[in-house]
Amino acid sequence: MLKENKHVFLAIVVLVFWLVNMAGCSQKPTVENAHPAPAVEETQPFPASQSASDTTPVTKELTQQEAAELFVHNLGYKIVTNSGASYDLQFPDTFTEVKNGVRIGELLKRGNELSKQYGMDFSGYLGKQVTLYTYSVENKNKVVENIVLVMDGNEVAGYWIDWIVDEMGRPGPAFNVIVGAYEANGSR
Repeated sequence: MLKENKHVFLAIVVLVFWLVNMAGCSQKPTVENAHPAPAVEETQPFPASQSASDTTPVTKELTQQEAAELFVHNLGYKIVTNSGASYDLQFPDTFTEVKNGVRIGELLKRGNELSKQYGMDFSGYLGKQVTLYTYSVENKNKVVENIVLVMDGNEVAGYWIDWIVDEMGRPGPAFNVIVGAYEANGSR
């Protein structure tokens, strides 16, 4: 009888171990609010004399466009296909500058005021080279809006949701107005 109890006990232990193991292996981790990773990590092959623990991950740099798109996605927007555009320019020295009859400084000042509402002040970039990005985006309510980003390399210095109304009271994207003013005489 003792021998039979040992076999039953052993069978139960093995069965419990197997059930616990299977339950743990079949669960998939849940990730809430997952966002694309900002970079891809790759490990470099190591020579036979080097151990795997000595390797360090190498991070693939994002392009400026990838960084801009990742930023927009992380805000919760869906970018409308083929809606992106970018433009390299030197910001004016002040928020009072007029370029080819367009009050560029005032447009950027209003954009900066909106950007500050999101905690980003790009006034420190006046007089500096930046890149503007714009995208048509769909918000969580399925409303399509335009977003404008001010980029310094791969860093977002500021952004705003487009709101522009020109001097005649007509709506139009600020990005187009700004680029048009810079392109009118070929200056960037």
